[in-house]
Amino acid sequence: MALDGYADVVAVDYAANVIQKMQTRSTENNWGVSFVEADLTQMTDWESNSVDCVIDKGCLDAMLLKRETDAVDTNWKLVTPDSSDDLSDARSSMQQLARILKPDGLLFFLTFGSPSNRVNMFDWVSSDSEDSMEWEILQCLEMSPTSAQHSFVTRFYLFVARKKLK
Repeated sequence: MALDGYADVVAVDYAANVIQKMQTRSTENNWGVSFVEADLTQMTDWESNSVDCVIDKGCLDAMLLKRETDAVDTNWKLVTPDSSDDLSDARSSMQQLARILKPDGLLFFLTFGSPSNRVNMFDWVSSDSEDSMEWEILQCLEMSPTSAQHSFVTRFYLFVARKKLK
């Protein structure tokens, strides 16, 4: 995005080693991207209504993966919003994204989960937040990889949503 002329592009990750590596690559390649270590569930350093656009490329999906507690190896199960499993991290993250986005700001949410299992996530925004808002889902696109190197993925979905003040 920065190479296409967008200003103030910031990439966020929970892992400090990823941030350090990507910041070095950005500097070496003149990407013009800042990399910030942050916990998406508690974005206390980010001001409310301060971000024009958020692109989530798998972060919320990762929060919806939960380790099998009775498994010996590293099996994972997908937790969907209509399950009884604990969804507090994903819920907190959606609330934080809504808080930091400016009114009319856009959320691009890329997910492997089916729309029927993800659309309810847009209702997770607390009504007692600073600004009473709702998500306007502009599009939900079904996409498939075009490269054979990504053959393990059959399809994914891109939600485009706008933060609307009530």
